[in-house]
Order: sequence, then C-alpha cells, then structure tokens
Amino acid sequence: MAEKRKENTTYIKQYFIVMILYFIVMALVYVAGGKEFHIRESRYSIEEFPADNIVGDITIGRNIEQIWLNRVNYIEEIGVMLSNYNKEISGNIHLKLWREDTGDLLAEKIVLPEEIGLNQYSILKLDKTEKMESVVLRLSVTSDNGEIGLVPTALYQSQKEIEDGIFRIDGKEVSGALCIAVHGKEEIWTGSHYKSIILCGWLFFSLCYFIAAWRYYHGKKEPFFSTMAALKKYGFLMEQLVGRDFKVRYKRSMLGIFWSFLNPLLTMTVQYIVFSQLFKSDIENFQLYLLSGLVMFNFFNEAVGQSLGSIVYNAPLITKVYVPKYIYPITKVLSSAINFLISMVPLFLVIVVTREPITKAFLMIPFVMACIILFTIGVGMLLSALMVFFRDIQFLWGIISLLWLYMTPLFYPETILAPKYQWIFDYNAMHYYIKFLRKIVLDGVSPEPIMYVQCVLFSLGALLIGGVVFKKTQDKFVMNI
Repeated sequence: MAEKRKENTTYIKQYFIVMILYFIVMALVYVAGGKEFHIRESRYSIEEFPADNIVGDITIGRNIEQIWLNRVNYIEEIGVMLSNYNKEISGNIHLKLWREDTGDLLAEKIVLPEEIGLNQYSILKLDKTEKMESVVLRLSVTSDNGEIGLVPTALYQSQKEIEDGIFRIDGKEVSGALCIAVHGKEEIWTGSHYKSIILCGWLFFSLCYFIAAWRYYHGKKEPFFSTMAALKKYGFLMEQLVGRDFKVRYKRSMLGIFWSFLNPLLTMTVQYIVFSQLFKSDIENFQLYLLSGLVMFNFFNEAVGQSLGSIVYNAPLITKVYVPKYIYPITKVLSSAINFLISMVPLFLVIVVTREPITKAFLMIPFVMACIILFTIGVGMLLSALMVFFRDIQFLWGIISLLWLYMTPLFYPETILAPKYQWIFDYNAMHYYIKFLRKIVLDGVSPEPIMYVQCVLFSLGALLIGGVVFKKTQDKFVMNI
C-alpha cells in the first residue's frame, strides 16, 4: 500500500513539473512570437498586375475611379500605375481614397510630375489604421493641369477585373480594372485567443497524462510511460553509444571536433562561389540564407545516413543482449545532434559578421531544432527497419537525399519555381524547418503560428509512422540481420 501511495505521489509530482514546463514554454512562445501572433500580411491584398491599355491624358475635369469591396483588415498603402509617356510633363496627379458608404475621405496625395515615371506605381499611404474589412472603397485619380500632351496617364488592364469591383472613366463603366496594388495587414485568430489555446492544451495534455499513467499503473500498453521507463533504464547505455559514435567520427583526425565548425563553413563557401552569381541578386544576405539551409539539411542527411545501418551493423549486440531496438537509431540521431549543435556556432558567427539583429524571436530556434530532430528520428527508425529486409535502401538513400536536396530551396529562392510547381515545397518537411529558421535569423521575427503547427505535425507524423513500422517489424529483425 505504501509503495502504491509513493508511486501515485510520483505521478502527481511529475505532472506538476510537466505542466509548469508547459506554461513556461507557452509563455516564451508568446513572447518570442510578438506581433506575428496577432497580425500578418493580408492574404487578400491586391498584387500588381500587368497593364494593356491607358486611360489617355488625365486633364482637369477627367475622373478615373476604381471601386471595390475591400477584404484587407488594415490597409497600409495603395499603389496606382501612372506614366509620363516618357516625356516632360507638368501636371500634378491627385489620388484620393474614399469610403463609399459614408463618403469619408480616408487618404489623399498629390503626385508631382517629377515623381511620375514610365509605367511606375505611385504609392498612397494611409495614416490611420482603422479596420476596413468588407467596406466598399473608391479610389479616384484626377489632375490639376489642362494642357493635352503635358499631363500623365493612368494604366489599366482590360482583361482583368477586381472581384466585386467597378472601373469608371469619366463616370462611364469600362470593362477591366485600374492597375492598383493594395497591401495591408490582417488579424490572426491565434493572438486574441492565445489564452484559450493554452487552456485547451493544458486540458488535453492533462487528460492524456492521467490516462497514460492509469494504464501504465495497471500494466496495460501505453507509449509514454513505457518509453520513459525504458529510456531511464537504458540511459547509461545510450550515453555510451552516443559518446562512442561521436568519438569515432573524429578518431585519428588532426582537427577533431573543429571539423564540426569547418564543415558547414567550407560547404557554404564552395556553394556561395558557385551559386552567388546566379541567385545573389534575388536573395538578400545570401551567405546567411545559404548557411541556415545547409546547417539544417546537413544534419538531417547525416543523421538519417547514420541511422540506416543502426540495426544491421549492431547485429552481434542485438542477437546476444536484449535492449529495446529503437535505441540504436535514436542514439545515431542524437550523436549527429551534438554535431548539429556545434555547427550552429558558425551560423551565429555569420549572423554577427553580417550584422543581422539578434531579436527575441531567436528564443524559438530550440523549437525548430527539436522539431527537426524528432522528424529525423522518425525517418531514421523507418529506414533502419526497412533496411533489415531491403538492403538496397542504403544505396537508394543516396539518390533520394540528393533529390531531396535539390527539391529544397537551399541555394535558390523559393520564387524560382512556377506557381503550379509550388506544391513541391508544400509537401517537403525540410522546406518548413529551413523556412522557419530563416524567418528568425534573416527577418528577426517569429514565423506565423501556422508554421509552428506545420513543423510539429511533420515531426509527429514522421515519428508516428517510423515508430509504428519499427514496432511492427522489430520482432523479425533477428531472423533477417
């Protein structure tokens, strides 16, 4: 009875420790997320589109209008494509933005002749940040000069219409749309409901914890406490295996662990020389862009490569001593994770050298590192199990990893692919992890909340698939290694 009471007390203590850590982590995520958890670039912004016609000289008395139903929460600026015909002009252009239902003037700007170029966007900025979602807006373009041939023009697209929009020239409706670009922000549900998210998470984890504890206490199958007990029991063995793998990697090497610093730097230098001339103009701070991708992908590629033969090459130990077999691929990934941590040092050196600001968003780097480690463990368990039955996996992985590398934007911009091929990135977990890290180190801000969810789902998905396949096949390992 005393032992059971003691065990119950242990469960309760562990629960409170886990929950305290949970609330601390969620608080740090909120702090690091900052305004990115509340507002983002609007998905309903009207982007620039090509012109195929002009409205003609905009002289005194002429009025060009574009009316549309606004879907952007907070409009920041509106661009209007104007042109000076590539000649000297003297007329000013008046841009005015009206709220159609109330007739209120929201913003206006006088565009001087010297500010108008050939087919260029002139920007009307809004000072107020009032919410204007689902409001009908009217943009008018007029002039204060009446001399034909000396005034600018506005451009429009006759084949495109803005959704729920009307295009007018001197009060007459014309098919098409004025070439405008509307940019702004929109609210994210996460920010205003973060307390509810934390509460729901707490209730969910509490329920899972007590169900798992009850099942483990009564000797029934459950993954959490069983795994924790096994890791605790074989923790010393795992330490020895991880230490052995890490030491063997640099055995008889003159530079030893220093290669963990040199490897990503030398690789970056070579690829920078090769690709900088191709992509440098499109990518800001190409050195950091390249290195942040290489550090992540090199860890994944190396760790999975090490995990592949973790069961096959440990056959003498597996056939003689009972140890949970999943320990072998996990220790291979963890030994590579040490190298991963060390390789982050040159990444921070490049951040300092390139003078990128270190912000509170950097607190989220451990999160993405944990996600990619879990994802790698899942892939490593899956492939190590398959290799027991299909030895060709070790050769196929070289081809797969090379293909995966080129399908991930390490040294080229994401925009290099046409929109119809962007789905390649949507199903590429490494793209999300690398994009998450780049958002932090290059932009100095936290990614959007959806990216946190995507990274976690890919990690848990890989871990679940790898774990299930490994568990279903592990009893047959002895007969096939």
